Amino acid sequence: MKRAIITGILGQDGSFLYELLERLGYQVYGIARKNLSTNSKKIKDELSKRGKNPIIYEVDLQEYEEIKNVRMRRVAFSFNGLSGGNGKLG
Repeated sequence: MKRAIITGILGQDGSFLYELLERLGYQVYGIARKNLSTNSKKIKDELSKRGKNPIIYEVDLQEYEEIKNVRMRRVAFSFNGLSGGNGKLG
C-alpha cells in the first residue's frame, strides 16, 4: 500500500488532500499542531463524522525532538504514484 504524510492535515488544503489520497488508495498519516485551533477541531470532527480517521501526530514543528520522534516511528511516505516516480508533484 502506498503511504503519504501531510503536514497541516487539519487545515482546509490538507483535509482535501487527505480525502483525495485516501480515494486513490493511500494510507495517509498527518501532522497537526499540538494545540488545535477551533477550525482544525471542526475539520477533525467533520472527517470523523464521515467515517474518515487519518492517523494524526500532533507535534510542535518548532521542536526538533518532536519531529525526530515522528520520524523514529518510521512513518514512510511517497508521492511516486502522483508524480510519475520522480518524487515531485505535478
